[in-house]
Amino acid sequence: MKLYIATLFFLHGLSPLPVIAFGFMIAACAMLFAINERRRWIKGFRFRLDDHLFAAIYALGLLPVLLRSNPIGLQNFIYCALWLSTWIVSFWWVREWLMDSALEFRDISAAAAFGCIGLSIAIISEFVLANTTGLYLSDFFYFSINEFPQATVFGEAFLRPRGFASEAGFTAIAFECLIPLSLEWMLYRRARLWLFMALVAPAYLLLFSAASISFLAVTLLIYTAYRKGAWRALVLGIVALGLVSLAALSSSDFSFVIYEIVIRKYLEFSPSDLVADAASFSRPEAYGLALEVLRERPFGIGWGGISQFFANGQPLFGVDLKGSGLISVPLEIGACAGVTGLVLYVLIVFRKLRRLARLRSLPARLTFISLLWVVLHHAVVLEFWFPMIWFSMALADVIAETSTNRRRSQPIQPALVSATSMGTVR
Repeated sequence: MKLYIATLFFLHGLSPLPVIAFGFMIAACAMLFAINERRRWIKGFRFRLDDHLFAAIYALGLLPVLLRSNPIGLQNFIYCALWLSTWIVSFWWVREWLMDSALEFRDISAAAAFGCIGLSIAIISEFVLANTTGLYLSDFFYFSINEFPQATVFGEAFLRPRGFASEAGFTAIAFECLIPLSLEWMLYRRARLWLFMALVAPAYLLLFSAASISFLAVTLLIYTAYRKGAWRALVLGIVALGLVSLAALSSSDFSFVIYEIVIRKYLEFSPSDLVADAASFSRPEAYGLALEVLRERPFGIGWGGISQFFANGQPLFGVDLKGSGLISVPLEIGACAGVTGLVLYVLIVFRKLRRLARLRSLPARLTFISLLWVVLHHAVVLEFWFPMIWFSMALADVIAETSTNRRRSQPIQPALVSATSMGTVR
């Protein structure tokens, strides 16, 4: 389990296929080992909490595929298998594995911290290599893909590092999952905190991910609203925005940095910047198509529906497809499983976050930030086979259920999860 957590950032690097992360293989091997070696232990596994809602979403996306008049295409079959295997292995099994692992939260935090440190070293090294020799990590490690988009910042002054993924933004999601979880271990000693400040923070910033930085601000505001109230969150947001604006007005260099990292990315949504004959979907085009699908087919077009239309070279509701996905997990679920599937997904996320928000423990708070940060970023990223979002959900379930069991076993004691021990559910 520690190895699984510490290597979550291997997304396209060391993966056998573009839709299978390295961590999926670790989890699948652990699952097969458990089935083979401890069959009696398997009886302790069960569906719990929101699993029935996940099953409902999958069924809603499966029905349009089975009931359609046309034969099922290869992409339909692939996506039906991929969604099911991702949910079973990356979420359900990882959660049950965590339940039985007997790891304290500090163990999980330490594994996340080592993952952050390893990824940070790789990113800083790649940044130096890319901008001096033109070499990336993909030139030294096996990657499941061969084509990489080259991105620059500050005009064309610097090349962005990618980490062990095809894009820097994907690697940022790994940081979003691991950094909050690692803080318990990092803050335990001053030397670790200095290590974090000197290594992890610069590596994260070198990714220049506007979405990640923006969603960090939104996550912290939502967390403040939960813990301190909406008014304090509003005041905090206004003060932070005012300070950033003042700094940008006072310094042309700082203004240039803000423009290059954040504002320039959001200007891509401007109609004047859209290229109608571009080879791939822009985000506004992809999201517009998702809304059109939801309007025309409120019950969904089934798993892999968009990919199948794209593979067949067919337009979808009069739109010529430029890609096989909608660049958003919730919108992909909505297009495939319908409006009901989208509502159930939002409900699942809300329920998990609400359980964490009700707990007054450090593990719950850090997991809340990790889960919300990753979920928000996946609103503009499709790659649902990445393990980070499912691990954060799995850990949220473990913390919530552990807390419930402790309250039942110790009704007289305060119902809090220890900041240093997550406990084990038997």
